[in-house]
Amino acid sequence: MIISKKIRSKKYLCLLLLIINTISLCLFSNLYSSPDNLIIQDLQNKLLEVQKEIDKFSQKKVNSKLSDKKKLNNNFNLNNLKEYYLDFGTSLAIENFSGKSLELFNNNNYEDYVFTQNTLDLFVNIKKPFGDIKHEFFADIRAKGVFGATGKFNSFEPKPIKIGIGHTETSIAFRPKLQNLWIRELWLNYNISEKFKTNLKLGFFPHAIGSGLSLGNAHKVGKLIPGYYTEKFVDQFRPGIKLSGEIAKNLFGYSLYSGVILNKGASFDDTAQFSRAQEVRYKSNPYRDQFSGNTLGSIELDFHAKNNKFDLNLKPYLILNYDNNQQVEFPNDATSFLGIAGFSANLESSNISIFGEAAMNFGRQYVKEWDRDAVLFNSTPEHTHLFQDFDDTGNPLYRQAKRTPYPENLSFDKPPGIRFLDQLDDATAYKNSFSRFRKPYTNYYQGHML
Repeated sequence: MIISKKIRSKKYLCLLLLIINTISLCLFSNLYSSPDNLIIQDLQNKLLEVQKEIDKFSQKKVNSKLSDKKKLNNNFNLNNLKEYYLDFGTSLAIENFSGKSLELFNNNNYEDYVFTQNTLDLFVNIKKPFGDIKHEFFADIRAKGVFGATGKFNSFEPKPIKIGIGHTETSIAFRPKLQNLWIRELWLNYNISEKFKTNLKLGFFPHAIGSGLSLGNAHKVGKLIPGYYTEKFVDQFRPGIKLSGEIAKNLFGYSLYSGVILNKGASFDDTAQFSRAQEVRYKSNPYRDQFSGNTLGSIELDFHAKNNKFDLNLKPYLILNYDNNQQVEFPNDATSFLGIAGFSANLESSNISIFGEAAMNFGRQYVKEWDRDAVLFNSTPEHTHLFQDFDDTGNPLYRQAKRTPYPENLSFDKPPGIRFLDQLDDATAYKNSFSRFRKPYTNYYQGHML
């Protein structure tokens, strides 16, 4: 619209000059017929030349503006890559950390340690350097290690394994001795609507709400000295997708976000694990289901008011977090639904700035009905909450069972402390511990943050 106005203004200017020139021709027509007025004739010729130059200049401007408008509507045309710029580089930080009484805050020599840490970042950024269209790509690859202990940041997540009748979430893993690379930040921002500043962003990118009181950027953070934290120590940002834009220009905006903290249903290796073998309801179907993980979503509104003296921002928000892999006593023995409702306010003027944020929690944590009995493998297998009678003289002597009753589910429905016999060998007696079965219960989230 601005371009079309400028084009019309050029036409009006040319028309005005043409009218002035016509009037001058009429005024000087009689003088022009006289041979004594060569100066007037020369002036008229020069005026005609000026008019031609103005016409050429105006047409060139019109073509240039139309070309610029065409470029704005075709941002990803290969011929228009000059509208974007590429920035790439690297940064290296070598830092030495040392301290005393760092963990337990006591005067113990084992709380004192020192290490030298190196952090290497390789980044590339492609974006449009001007205008409201915000197509942008950013990537940051990080390598991090500690001198003499390179594998400190290279760890592996344990996987559940099944050994005979025993089920456990613990397995043997190893750490590589070489420093490796990983993705710290990788995202693409695509502008859907220039008018409403609607942007779609997806990948690994920082996303915090308010001051980070309810939702911050610390997704994967390497071990640091307690009390010392800045965002540069975030080794990987949370993967997610965000849709943001404006409903009323410079007055009312919004942001919708969804992120993944943990996904344990992404492969057969995950879903086929016996992660629910001790959950009483799923003894016959102990496999982990496909919708297993920790996810969150948020919606944030942005009200903006500004005048000559004050600049006010109000941001109400709602955060929802669902996690069905929480641990109270055992891995995956609880499911949580947490909600956080809050708002932040920021008021600024020429000589004062005031910021405040408040939030409240709601939701619940459901702790599942659980069978605490497991088989530990030392020199021989032993049950933790099932006892076996080892006496052959008729005087009961119950100790941790080294055998499992037949059938395997025989002990599942037996009350605590009640003697029962093996169905294959009736000479072997068992008893369940009084603490073997945990009844389900619910914890309700409460609390406020300011």
